[in-house]
Amino acid sequence: MILETDERIKEYTDNGAFVEETMNDLLKETVKRYPEKVALVDPLNKDSLVGLKPERFTYKEFDKTIDTLASNFLEMGIKKDDIVIIQLPNIAEHVIAAFALWRIGAMSSHVIVQFRTHELSHILKLTEATAFITPINFHGFDHLDMAKRLQSEFPHLKHIISIPDLREMMFSGSIEEGRLNEIKNDANEIISITWTSGTEAEPKGCPRSHNSFIGMGKLCGSAAQMTPDDVILCPFPLQYLSSTSVFTTPVFLVGGTYILHHPFDMETFFQQLQDEKVTYSGGSPAMHLMMLNNPNIDKYDLSSLRLMMTGSAPAPGYVVKTYKEKYGVEMINFWGQNEATGFPSGPLDVPDPYLRVLTFPQFGKKGVTWHTFGTEYIETKIIDPDTDEEVTEVGKIGELIYKCPFTIPCYFKNPVMTAKSWKGEFFRTGDFFRIEKDNLLTFYTRKKDIIIRGGQNISPEEIEDILQYHPKVLEVAVVGYPDPRLGEKTCACIVPKQGETITLEEVVNFVKEKDVAVFKLPQRLEVMDHLPRNPAQKVQKAVLRANIKEKLREEGVKVD
Repeated sequence: MILETDERIKEYTDNGAFVEETMNDLLKETVKRYPEKVALVDPLNKDSLVGLKPERFTYKEFDKTIDTLASNFLEMGIKKDDIVIIQLPNIAEHVIAAFALWRIGAMSSHVIVQFRTHELSHILKLTEATAFITPINFHGFDHLDMAKRLQSEFPHLKHIISIPDLREMMFSGSIEEGRLNEIKNDANEIISITWTSGTEAEPKGCPRSHNSFIGMGKLCGSAAQMTPDDVILCPFPLQYLSSTSVFTTPVFLVGGTYILHHPFDMETFFQQLQDEKVTYSGGSPAMHLMMLNNPNIDKYDLSSLRLMMTGSAPAPGYVVKTYKEKYGVEMINFWGQNEATGFPSGPLDVPDPYLRVLTFPQFGKKGVTWHTFGTEYIETKIIDPDTDEEVTEVGKIGELIYKCPFTIPCYFKNPVMTAKSWKGEFFRTGDFFRIEKDNLLTFYTRKKDIIIRGGQNISPEEIEDILQYHPKVLEVAVVGYPDPRLGEKTCACIVPKQGETITLEEVVNFVKEKDVAVFKLPQRLEVMDHLPRNPAQKVQKAVLRANIKEKLREEGVKVD
């Protein structure tokens, strides 16, 4: 399927940004180079996740299994341009199923395992999917029963494929090379639809082509200086850009080894880092803090590790210093969205390791050249949110708009959100950045998260950055809450370190010591055992805001 809205990016087709090969073509080239090399490794705890023993696939075995499954998909009646929903955890079957669907020109629609009938009904209605790949049971929930109930509501959903069914199709039957080779796939065709988290509204579909995967994969792989010698451990759900672009695509493009992990388990993660001699992995800042503060970390040999990625929020200096000085590990910083926008901040473009986890190169700024592959095809601007005029002065804050051939051309079957989210050829990211010197940007806040107190804008991330250094604080998230007079006030949601207690007065005094504007001081404290997170480990601030509103109602405060 080539979407009509692909017209907005066709100008890039002839200048080298796009390739003619598909993901499957490039994988087969890798197979020819490294047939006996290990390509794909199941999570260590696969048996406890889905009741199957972990497996390892060489590139030759990986390729054969993909073609066998693709042939069986054709035999089943799944055809080019069909959409197939994949709701699987991070297991080898997930990766193999996606490549098999792309081989026959079908589209994989990846949904997180936490989605239930509310989100899935919306997705099935939009996609008119013909098949659904699902676990029988995962974490005590009957996924197969849910899929069958959905099938009774949506007649176009012809096939429910459980993991045992999928495995039967992966390892039995012959490869129909003739039929497979007759299928002509274009690198600009849409092959995958992923979904925004849907924490505040219905999930939005992000359609991506072979070229989108390849372009973003090369961008992220170049920033990480990835080579065939790399062993990659992915701790994020395969449904997100943080997996597909940062890890999945680049590792197969260069011929490295891909180790799967998730849901995140600390001891299992350490074991995999050691046993698989992992060279490159990652996590959110909160995950890095938990790992480095875990007393068991030094029981494991992490000497193979050369690089750790971080993202979603600035990593504290403590994390950078500990990785670098104690373990000899560099860090690379990523900002990105499922819409396939992205800024990798790597050693090539930001040599200072402490600056690297705080800032991003302003790729696409006119007259500036960067070392990372693909940046020549990116155009970015910072615009005033009120006037839409471009701002360029150091210190100014505005919304990032982003243009790149790797970015999605639209939201799937959602013209209203598409119209709202594009300014001409530029995608409105909804994220605010501050312009720094030396052509760098600092993430400021998300448009939806900004706190407006009496007309003054407050960045939650700015206050979080300060409070993360409080000696009693393990984790912190800052959100706004309703106030009848000022509109909003600021609440600090804090998980204290073990054995510690913390008060609002301590929080306020600590922020005051940094000499910030008085209107930014937190006026409420919520002490918590843990912060709510989505499967990508991002804090669910919508949940925090909803919980505080409910408490305010109980306190007799009018919030609606």
